[in-house]
Amino acid sequence: MEVLFVRHGRAGNPQVFARTGKPDDVRPLTEEGRRRIQKAGRGLIRLIPEVSVIASSPLLRALQTATCVGEVFGREPLALPQLRPGAEPTAIFRWLADVSGSVALVGHAPFLGRVISVALAGEGHSFVPLKRGAACLLRFSGAVRPGRAELQWLLTARQLGYIAEAS
Repeated sequence: MEVLFVRHGRAGNPQVFARTGKPDDVRPLTEEGRRRIQKAGRGLIRLIPEVSVIASSPLLRALQTATCVGEVFGREPLALPQLRPGAEPTAIFRWLADVSGSVALVGHAPFLGRVISVALAGEGHSFVPLKRGAACLLRFSGAVRPGRAELQWLLTARQLGYIAEAS
């Protein structure tokens, strides 16, 4: 099984958004963030021709990112509470056990870095930093369990954009 991790794109400033009185859960991507994710998505499909399922944190900026990625792969994103910031990383492994094919998970830092770290080394702390819009591909050759993943690649949104532009 291949699991693609994507950090959401650039969102509005949290302090400025807080002045609106709305919860941070509904803070959207900026226009620049949306454009970069769309371009990164075009790079992703050159690296991964198919994704069976796209699951996203239910926070708006992650859902918007998942929608941009989903447009490239022809998939509608599924909101997954296990991808909320502060969730327990092992909950993702339990969810993945019931899924087949290649999966894309869209969420937040440092949570995604922690899940990736657990997948690679069984560690509970994050040692994999993800910039906004970055993506990381892991491959599980057997059971989807902590410490069983193999890192395929880790790319920034800018690098994915370069891949999208390459002929």
